[in-house]
Amino acid sequence: MNSEIIQGSFRVINSRAHNIVKHVSRLRDDAAFRRSSRQALFQGNNAISHIAKTNKPDIVLSSSSEQLGSFVAKELFLVSPSVLQKISATESPETLAAVFPWPTHSSVEQSRRLLVLDRVADPGNCGTLCRTAVALGWDGVFIAGGCDIYNDKALRAARGVTLANIGVAFQSGSWEELLQTLAVRKKALGHGAALVADSKGGSPLEAFSRQIERNDGPVTLVLSSEAHGTRPAAELPGFQRVCIPLSALNDARSLAESLNVATAGGILMHFIASHHPHATM
Repeated sequence: MNSEIIQGSFRVINSRAHNIVKHVSRLRDDAAFRRSSRQALFQGNNAISHIAKTNKPDIVLSSSSEQLGSFVAKELFLVSPSVLQKISATESPETLAAVFPWPTHSSVEQSRRLLVLDRVADPGNCGTLCRTAVALGWDGVFIAGGCDIYNDKALRAARGVTLANIGVAFQSGSWEELLQTLAVRKKALGHGAALVADSKGGSPLEAFSRQIERNDGPVTLVLSSEAHGTRPAAELPGFQRVCIPLSALNDARSLAESLNVATAGGILMHFIASHHPHATM
C-alpha cells in the first residue's frame, strides 16, 4: 500500500514500496527505461541546485522540507531517510535526489572543439571526461558506443553537467553516425585539426602545438577505450595520431605503461584548448 500524505506544496512518502520510489529506482538501474521516459535520476545536493537553474526537474525528493522549499518542480516529495536510501542504493545517501528530463542538446555539427569518446565503457571515465571537457571550454562531446551518459555512476562522475542546458552539445550514436556528422561539420566549419590519442603509435603532443595555434578551424580529439584500443587508420581518415610522452625511467614505464583514458584526455584537452585560437580558458 502506498503511504502518501499531502502537506503544503509537497507530498510526504514514507513507504519504500511507493510507485514514485519504484519509478525513480528503475531510472537508476534500467537504461532502456531511461531512454523510453527520457528522464534521469541524479543525486547530489550542490550539483542539483546548479542543474535546476537551466533544466527544471520533474521530481525532487528530499528528507528536508526546508530544502524542498527552494525548488520549483513538477512534483515535490518529502521522504524518509529509508526511502532516500532505497533510491540511492548507498549506505549514506545525501538528503536530496532529483529526476530531470533529458535536455535537448544541439548537434555537435557546430562544435568548434569536439571530444569523441570511442567505446569508452567505464561510466567513471566517461563522466569524468564530460565534466573535464566542459571545464576546459570544449563545446561538444560525441559518445560513439560504450557508456550511457545518464548512467548513475557516469552522472556522479560528471557532476551532472550532461543534464544541464549550458550550451555544450552531448550526442550519442554509432561510429558510422559520427563519420556522417563529421562530414557535415567539415562542410560548415572546415577541416581544422583532427587528432586521435594513440599511446603506441602517436607523435609527441608538443609536435602539434604550432599546427593547433595556426588553425582557425575546428578541433576534434578522439579518445578510445583502453580495452578496444585505437581504431585503424582506415576508420579515421584525415586524423593524425598523438601521444603523451611518459617518463623515460625504466621503473616508471614498467609501472605506468600507459595513462588512464580520463587522465590522458584531461592532459590532451588542456593542451589543445590552451593552444587553439578559439580557446575560452
